Amino acid sequence: MKSTKKYYKFIFPILMFLAHSISSAQITAVGSQIGQSQSTTYSTTVLVPEERVGNANIYLAFLLNNYFYFWSESTGFVPYSGQATVPFVRKAVSSTESFSLTGLDIRSAIGTLVYVGYGSTVESMVENGTYVQIGKLVDRPPGILSLFKTPETLFGGFGGGCGFFSNDCSDTLLSLPYSTSSMMSASVNCIGSGCASTYKVGEFKLKASGQSFTIVNLQAINNNSFLPITPFFDGLVNNQKIDDGQSVSFSLHSPFTGGQYANLTYSFTILETGETFNYTVQLKTN
Repeated sequence: MKSTKKYYKFIFPILMFLAHSISSAQITAVGSQIGQSQSTTYSTTVLVPEERVGNANIYLAFLLNNYFYFWSESTGFVPYSGQATVPFVRKAVSSTESFSLTGLDIRSAIGTLVYVGYGSTVESMVENGTYVQIGKLVDRPPGILSLFKTPETLFGGFGGGCGFFSNDCSDTLLSLPYSTSSMMSASVNCIGSGCASTYKVGEFKLKASGQSFTIVNLQAINNNSFLPITPFFDGLVNNQKIDDGQSVSFSLHSPFTGGQYANLTYSFTILETGETFNYTVQLKTN
């Protein structure tokens, strides 16, 4: 059994770590928390003096309910219980050390204090003041990506639409995941050099709130192999990131079908939620 004297020899620096966490630290470091609470990324950057590169360990500690949990790239989180060897992130090999913890579910750890520091041991780190509190885990509910149907503007899509036969020019909120199918027939008559070469099937808008979202698996497919046309998205591309607070408008387009029906599918997936957009249309134009 570990003696009381030996136990306190190793627990004392950690208690000092907590007691002096507000004191000015001889270290420059930053931490950032992104993502929602059930899937958080915590990133850290710490500057290490050139003379300590190669001979100092980087320590990352989380303080929850008066218990310290040290994180290591090789072992993950390890609770501190007075052990002689305290896990460290890695050996400092450059003057700027950066690392991230991804996919953390912090819903039961809100309020946890986060510390980072460097030293040959935890004891020397505390004695030299080369540690600092870099953050506190906060609750971030899941963000929302809203989908809206945008009304056709005057002559938009070669129809009447908003501002012509209708005064309702407001967006219509839709639900994600979104899936719809329709049949559409249109005869387009246009004279002059400003005539479009494609038909606008529909207009939509995405708005991110609370976090960023990424569009993946974006596809516009012509399911009729005998009809050589290529549908496409306008205003939205694969792997596009929509930042918190940003709105992105996009539309679905198809070349004219020459009096034949084209079976078209427009689709994409939201990386962060797995929600999908799927728009299928049987389209015939002149």
